[in-house]
Parts: sequence; structure tokens; C-alpha cells
Amino acid sequence: MLIGWETAKFMASKPKIHAEFWLKFIRENPLSYGIGFDNLRWHLERDKNLTLADIGTSEEELKSLQVAGCKAVARFYAGLLTRGPEGLEGPSHTRGYIRSLFREIDNGGLLPADIGISQSQLNEYDYLRYPPT
Repeated sequence: MLIGWETAKFMASKPKIHAEFWLKFIRENPLSYGIGFDNLRWHLERDKNLTLADIGTSEEELKSLQVAGCKAVARFYAGLLTRGPEGLEGPSHTRGYIRSLFREIDNGGLLPADIGISQSQLNEYDYLRYPPT
């Protein structure tokens, strides 16, 4: 088992293998797309000669995977919010979930229908995101 600097050295020595791993991870785990993209970018930056084509993808596919990830995460937060108070830990968590929901909607260019909620629900969440003081 590699630990510490040995792991970092190994990962830096094989950027193509690791970039391919993270691409597969993103394809299979849309809810975790953020960590997948962070790691994919890191490995692509390690080797300036490594291209998206070298690892079997394109800008178009990455954009599509990002949108799919945003949609999956937004659906997750919408699900938490639509369960009502029993699914939430409290007002501060609720606002955090709402802000995360809107972040994913914005990053993915999503519509309420894309994540299974109505425009009126989204408007209500927007109101709760920044309640009047």
C-alpha cells in the first residue's frame, strides 16, 4: 500500500491512467461529479501533452457529464427539500440545501422540470434562500 508522498509520486507518474480512471468515475457516479472533475483536471494538468482524445473523451462529453452531474445533485437536494421538515436538520441546513440546489441549477443551466419540481416550488425555495430580515 502506498502512503503519503509515495502515493503522490505514483499518481503524478501515471497521469493518463489516472485521468482515465477519473473519467470513468465521472461517467458512473454523477452525484460525485465535482470530485471527479477536480481529479480529472489535476491529472490532465500533470501532463501538458495529454489530450482529452488520449483518454477517450471530448469537451462535448465533459459538458454533458457536468450537466448530468448537476442534474443528479440538484435532484438530490430537491428530494431532501420536498420531503419536508422530517427530512431536514433545521433552518440553517435548509438554507444550505437550497443554496446548493440553486448552485447546481445555475452550473447545469437546468430548468425546474429537469429536476422534477415545479416553477412555483423553485420560486418558494428562492424566497427561502434569502428570507426577509
